[in-house]
Amino acid sequence: MKSKRLVLLVVIFFSFINSEVFNGFTLYTPMGNNPVTYLINNNNAMIRSWPLPAPVSSISYLLPDSSLLVPLRGATNSWPMQGPMGGRLMRFDWNGNVLWDYTYLTSDYIPHHDIEPLPNGNVLVICHERKTQAEAIAAGRTNINGEMWPDKIVEIEPTGPNNGVVVWEWHMWDHLIQDQNPSADNYGVIADHPELLDINIGNVGGGGPGGGSNGDWNHLNCVSYNAERDEIVLSSRHMNEFYVIDHSTTTEEAAGHSGGNSGKGGDILYRWGNPQNYDRGNSQSQQLVAQHGVNWINPGFPGAGNFILFNNGGNNSNTSYVYEIVPPLDENGDYVINDNQPFGPSAPIWSYSGGFHSPMQSGAFRLPNGNTFVTSAQFGHVFEVEMNGTVVWEYNHPEGNMIARAQKFPMPFGDNPGPAFMVGDRVSPIDGLNMNRVYPGKRDGTVTSMIAHYLTTKIIPLTDVLVDIHSGGKTMMFSPFATYQNVPNIGVNQKAKEAALAFAAPICLEIVELDPDGMLDTAVAKMGKIFVGTELGGGGTSTPATVSIAETGIKNILSHFNIINEKPKTREEMGLDPIKRMHMPDPKSFTFSDDTGVYEALIELDAPVKIGDIIGQVHFPQKPKLDPITYKSKTEGILIGRTHKALVYPGDFLALVAQEIK
Repeated sequence: MKSKRLVLLVVIFFSFINSEVFNGFTLYTPMGNNPVTYLINNNNAMIRSWPLPAPVSSISYLLPDSSLLVPLRGATNSWPMQGPMGGRLMRFDWNGNVLWDYTYLTSDYIPHHDIEPLPNGNVLVICHERKTQAEAIAAGRTNINGEMWPDKIVEIEPTGPNNGVVVWEWHMWDHLIQDQNPSADNYGVIADHPELLDINIGNVGGGGPGGGSNGDWNHLNCVSYNAERDEIVLSSRHMNEFYVIDHSTTTEEAAGHSGGNSGKGGDILYRWGNPQNYDRGNSQSQQLVAQHGVNWINPGFPGAGNFILFNNGGNNSNTSYVYEIVPPLDENGDYVINDNQPFGPSAPIWSYSGGFHSPMQSGAFRLPNGNTFVTSAQFGHVFEVEMNGTVVWEYNHPEGNMIARAQKFPMPFGDNPGPAFMVGDRVSPIDGLNMNRVYPGKRDGTVTSMIAHYLTTKIIPLTDVLVDIHSGGKTMMFSPFATYQNVPNIGVNQKAKEAALAFAAPICLEIVELDPDGMLDTAVAKMGKIFVGTELGGGGTSTPATVSIAETGIKNILSHFNIINEKPKTREEMGLDPIKRMHMPDPKSFTFSDDTGVYEALIELDAPVKIGDIIGQVHFPQKPKLDPITYKSKTEGILIGRTHKALVYPGDFLALVAQEIK
């Protein structure tokens, strides 16, 4: 008898969305003399520390390989070396050994505040660049007495232990407009050009690094990168707004107004917080005051793709806020702005305040479990808060030193500080890729692609059948079913159907992938192999019932392929209802959200559904006068899947209606 081989890829997405603190390590660096970066656990016990040779200018970053990247103050007499001035970049390994020590600093430019490590190993750096009073006046500035320090962003590639090279740069100075000097090249109507920055807004000097008199103008305090969009977001304290720019450009394109993925060169793609800066609003339109720490919410996290930030409120306020902002994107992913109107949205989708305030630094990050990790910088107060406002963890620096921003990282396996993180998420924290979306993979790709390539070329060819065990991920709830994919190969299709039926889940579902590229089941089918998928319950949870289905199903598969000498058990033999054979004939089986709000399911799982039946509705708690938006089924059948989330965003899965095969 032919020897049978079996690979079981068990992928159960456990849910962290509950009323608990996220299980991770917190990284923070108190400002001041004798600087040290600390890594602590949820009990405030120190896991690791890195003594630093110079004052830190902002926030340290723990990289996927467990090394530490830190912006430090450089040595110079050309700039006032106070506050968040930088100029020196250092990278340490887990044990504190120096891997890179590079100074980027001249009399013409100086890094300050934040940096951003990139997936390719390079580093984005915020810098002041020095402009004379004469240069500022020639560019249309009318109120100035001294130097002007607009900001630039450079991307530095480490090229040796003490070396680096700038491989890309963007200058705010290349994207200005003014309406005071008609003879200057940048003269124009401010309101007609939201993609440009009015050189005459804001003060020059004072309130900058160290608080002394200087040419600080934009006062950028944060830089963050979105790998999916290849975009950069920048936070400007003095302008009370943040900006998105295109990183896909060349340096030459970044200096102009065309090129890159956006086709707009280095112009501002999106800005939010203070529309009076581009003459499309007034003081009542202003949303932000002295904000810090803007960043995109990571893929796979609740609110993925939205912006989150710390709105300080300035020196004259006693309240700070955390804001989550939904960017206005069209179907092509482009930022939308209507004629004579400011960029939306009109208000944050979520905000939190109460009991904290800092007029300086600070930040917020969304965590994989949906909690938000907040740093109120002035007195070193760090805390984790749920969406409902419940603080589930906090840390106060014992000496009250300022902490610019702290970050929380998923708990490593055991004492291994390596890149394998238990995040309970669909995407790898190393390269941001989904293991089920990268097949056949690449031998020379990122780690996820390399694993997929190894499975495709080495493991899958040895197998007869692959069984994939799922439990709805973090966001979906299903009536338990086993699946097989309807593929062109009739022989493979029939064998996969027989295997899925042998699994003996309550439902046997024939599926057609809406987006098959990169999927594991598609790759397996193309190789002439048999693939059985499952969704057993949901919310990334297990129950006695779903575990029993899985155990019986695995034994039945082993029996079906003669790997063990037992007869598969039918549901009737186990005293259960017979298998329902179902399919999803077209995309109308799925319902997705078009709105951002709180979803209320109106039909239970396993209930019959007709075309036009209301299956749920989205409420808008921040706009209580608005009626909820209802969602209707586009097909008839039985509801076998629905979202497990309350807060939904455009594109989120809401429901799945399947039809019985008679």
